[in-house]
Amino acid sequence: MTEWIIENKDWIVPISVALLSLFGSLLGGWLSGKKRIGIEVLSKNRQEWINDLRKKSQNLQV
Repeated sequence: MTEWIIENKDWIVPISVALLSLFGSLLGGWLSGKKRIGIEVLSKNRQEWINDLRKKSQNLQV
């Protein structure tokens, strides 16, 4: 195995770069998806809070 790596050392850098970029893109995609879900939950909670305030203010006016 070590001899094969030494003989084909020209391939080590491109393969390493390809694997690191693949790992980075997967990690970035996972993090962006997680962030988007968090933002959707926050906006939904905020919208519910605004609707509750509107209902309370309408009840007070009546």
